[in-house]
Amino acid sequence: MKSRAKACTPEPVRSLAAPLLVLLGSVASVAVLLYVFGDDAAKFWWVFLEVVLSSALILGFIWLAPRRLGYHATPSRLRIRTFISSVEVPKGRIKRARLVSYRLGFKTIGAEMPGFYAGGFRSNLGGLRAYVSRKRGRGVLLELKDGRKLLIKPQDPETCLKPLRLQLEEDDE
Repeated sequence: MKSRAKACTPEPVRSLAAPLLVLLGSVASVAVLLYVFGDDAAKFWWVFLEVVLSSALILGFIWLAPRRLGYHATPSRLRIRTFISSVEVPKGRIKRARLVSYRLGFKTIGAEMPGFYAGGFRSNLGGLRAYVSRKRGRGVLLELKDGRKLLIKPQDPETCLKPLRLQLEEDDE
């Protein structure tokens, strides 16, 4: 049996595409710098330092953001942790929980990068707030009493949501 802590972690994503693109962009930036500032060494090193620091910052964000995403359910509430904030949903506000197939589309507000999708999205399920590690797949759609929808994707939905004592409905595909 999986532990509840592991069950409530998002499904992991192992992709090197984003870090490799940032590194490739950094190398291309250095090549452009050498071409533009080849004769002026002082300007070259200052701009080079800016490129390296900004690349390190972007790589750090790409590495850290997916690792901060998490879910924690207690008998009274569900807590969703993102990169810089957290969202708490009291059990009394949840009308229904369904296991659904989803496909995120246009982002209306929030953050989107490989392994981290948090914020408002248009999807095949309509407008919703997503806190997931993949752009498509199977997840849990929480329909709130005020009409809003939240989408999460824990590794084991039933075990993760067990403390809330919610009946997890299965959508027909």
